[in-house]
Amino acid sequence: MGAMRTVLPTALLTVLLTSGVTSAQPTAPTFNRDVAPIFFANCTTCHRPGEAAPMSLLTYKDTRPWV
Repeated sequence: MGAMRTVLPTALLTVLLTSGVTSAQPTAPTFNRDVAPIFFANCTTCHRPGEAAPMSLLTYKDTRPWV
């Protein structure tokens, strides 16, 4: 039974290390992944060309001068 206590954790560690499981690394926010969904859900009804708001927030290029 003592050998089993050593083999099982070692086998589990080997599986985790070789299965592509990695620790969560923080990533920098991006416009397309993080900001655009918020703008599209809440802002772009008005913030688009031809609407009431004074500037477009549809693309990164449109938005960048305002942040």
